Amino acid sequence: MVDYNLSFRKPFSDIRKLIIGIVVNIIPIVNLISYGYTLESSDIKKGEQTDKMEEWEDFGGFFVKGLLAFIISLIYGIPALIVGIIAFAVALGPLFGQLVLMDPQRVQTMNPEEFFPMFVPYLLAALPLVILFAILILIATYIAPVGVLRYIKTDTFSEAFNFKEITRYIFTGDYILAWLLVLVLNIALVGILSNIPFVGTAIASFITGIIGFSLYAGVMMGIDKKN
Repeated sequence: MVDYNLSFRKPFSDIRKLIIGIVVNIIPIVNLISYGYTLESSDIKKGEQTDKMEEWEDFGGFFVKGLLAFIISLIYGIPALIVGIIAFAVALGPLFGQLVLMDPQRVQTMNPEEFFPMFVPYLLAALPLVILFAILILIATYIAPVGVLRYIKTDTFSEAFNFKEITRYIFTGDYILAWLLVLVLNIALVGILSNIPFVGTAIASFITGIIGFSLYAGVMMGIDKKN
């Protein structure tokens, strides 16, 4: 049984650790450390949910875990990336070709009212691919957290793609609920805190990460106990 209370308390259980996480999360590339820290704080290795975050000690280890987890997420996103590139080519390739054949001065003087009718047919042609792209993105963001936590739990990269194990979790009501909750929380926090210059998004993503992966880990541990 997932303890939502523990997960939502976790980011605020130690303000010092929270501030360190936010600061580290602000810096590009370096923020992979905070990602790895977030995953290690999920309790997936402990087998029990807690409201405590990890100590900020093994920065190198956190970076490696964050980097490999990022790569895992990218791999899950490859189908969407391929479809996205094809959709971009279908929508804009012929349009660019048409513009290239036109007189440069004519192109420069075109207003939106003239340009839009030219673009619409290509956009409609690419629409099925755009829809497929959105679906694949949703699937990737839905499955990837479990894959990442499988890697963290076992310290084995290939376990992130052990679909026999992964399907034990992702087709349960508890996981669907946790995923939807994290999605709404992320949208809400980013929407609110992004108004804070420089640090707002970093604050939102770190807090959401700690809560989200704690919830996902709680779901996985609960299912493991049942079986």
